[in-house]
Amino acid sequence: MYGTGTIGVVFGHESNGSACDWMQEAQTLGQQGYRTLALDFNGYGASTPSGHAFSQDIVDGATFLGTQGATSIVLIGSSMGGSAVLAATPSVTLPVKAVIALSSPAAFAGSNALAAAPKITVPLLMICGNYDTGIIDDVKGIYAAATATKQKKLLLLDTATHGRLLVQAGVGSEPQAIDAFNAFLKTYAPIE
Repeated sequence: MYGTGTIGVVFGHESNGSACDWMQEAQTLGQQGYRTLALDFNGYGASTPSGHAFSQDIVDGATFLGTQGATSIVLIGSSMGGSAVLAATPSVTLPVKAVIALSSPAAFAGSNALAAAPKITVPLLMICGNYDTGIIDDVKGIYAAATATKQKKLLLLDTATHGRLLVQAGVGSEPQAIDAFNAFLKTYAPIE
């Protein structure tokens, strides 16, 4: 956890990762004035298995940030974590300012992003590579199903880069994805 702001940010990691995957972004956003939490899904990293859907871990993370001083939430996830944040969005009790999902499958380990999509009413940014086979059609389907939000954006890039690597500086990152990620946060969850 980083930062002391009133806008909380919960990060959900990929299936081959842990909270460490999002540490740099969590720290950077914490320094910018957000209150951030990069979590381990149950059964990953330092977390013990609980048997519940990963979307519940996201809801629990948002609730925890509320007890620490956050009054609103941004949900960010990649791949498996993207499915989890999308599925969690309708169940988070604090006001959700925005959701960012990178390379998200329609469903993963009990978190059904496609089923939740029509219930998402908050600003939504989805980013995926056109050559991310097996995922691109799911992303398009989720985006099309998200009919309740009027502030949504789908960014498809000519790359096979998957998940968090789209927005993390380094090999494989996509400047257009990084710009869209930062602009979306500034527009829908600005630090005041």
